[in-house]
Amino acid sequence: MTSVKASRYAPFYVIKIDGKKAFEHGRNSAVLSVEVNDLCQGSDEFQFKIRDRNKTEGHFPQASLRWLEDETLQPGSRVEIEMGYADADDGGRDAAILGEITRSEANFPDSGGVEITVSGHSLFHRLHKKTRTQKFINMNYKQIVAAIAKDHGLSTDVTIDTVSFDYVQQGESSSGESDADFLSRLAEEYGCEVFVTQKQLLFRPIGNDRSPVTKLHWGRDLVSFKPTINVNGLRTRVAVRGQPTDNGGDPADEIEFTATKPPTKAHEMGKELGTEYLKRMLEGEDADDQVESFEVRSREEAEKIAKLRFNRNALEFLTGQVTSVGDIRIRGGEVVELDGLGRLFNGKYYVTRATHRIDSSGYQTRFEVKRSGLGS
Repeated sequence: MTSVKASRYAPFYVIKIDGKKAFEHGRNSAVLSVEVNDLCQGSDEFQFKIRDRNKTEGHFPQASLRWLEDETLQPGSRVEIEMGYADADDGGRDAAILGEITRSEANFPDSGGVEITVSGHSLFHRLHKKTRTQKFINMNYKQIVAAIAKDHGLSTDVTIDTVSFDYVQQGESSSGESDADFLSRLAEEYGCEVFVTQKQLLFRPIGNDRSPVTKLHWGRDLVSFKPTINVNGLRTRVAVRGQPTDNGGDPADEIEFTATKPPTKAHEMGKELGTEYLKRMLEGEDADDQVESFEVRSREEAEKIAKLRFNRNALEFLTGQVTSVGDIRIRGGEVVELDGLGRLFNGKYYVTRATHRIDSSGYQTRFEVKRSGLGS
């Protein structure tokens, strides 16, 4: 008989505060739950809940609490959380988040012990802290993101092909705009995503062309799946229009490109795109075009932007809520493969949000997905 490693199924976490190990699964009974929300856009979140006890005796006190009086659990402290399983070589564990405490809350109930809930965000939250008005002149994505990242002590990873701007305005003359809102606006306009992982600011196209990080089977590691098909708001064509900036924007040289498919075949998730499904519903007619005006230097830039925006819209066709056995590899911005769901729903999905939680019930991952088509 082959023995089973119990450690493979034993949830594991480590919580470090300001670089020092504060809590570890199996060695500190104070922690009631640990949760990390990993997003493909904006600031990731974390929360852990602990039961406080007397500093010395270990029983529930009338005063003198171990963690409530510890300054490291107050806003501003740096937190690192690692999650996964005890056996790092089989299933593994990984850094779930690096962030800062932004909220600390205590509960003194009418019965039982004192509980403390500590919450925080990834370092992206720093980009929300102040608003400003500034101009970026003759700069591309990499240069703009690098300039903002430097102000916050972050490195950068910008994987979108270079699109240059003669002039980009952050904020209005009457009111400023936070760095987070400015970059999120650029990402929305150009079909991209922006977030911080560890100490790196990432700005990249939506990555539904990536290889799956894992394959889940319904009835095994895939606990539940709730898909929704929706054609409301779907567009069969997305057009980008503008004047080339290199010649002063002569109206006679207007550029326009209309996208009817995502950037590459790899972005087409499913045998039949939702846009094709919609066009069949409309008896061969196209849905109203989504036409946007952009500053573009060439037809190639217009094509690039149109396809990225088409991809963002196409992914709204099929959305789903998933629950699985805990797997730290499932993160916002990654791709997973689901199996055992039948011909229509088997296949690859883009993860927009993943919630990892370890508590007395074990380790579970709940996540949200999108997909642009049906069939595997």
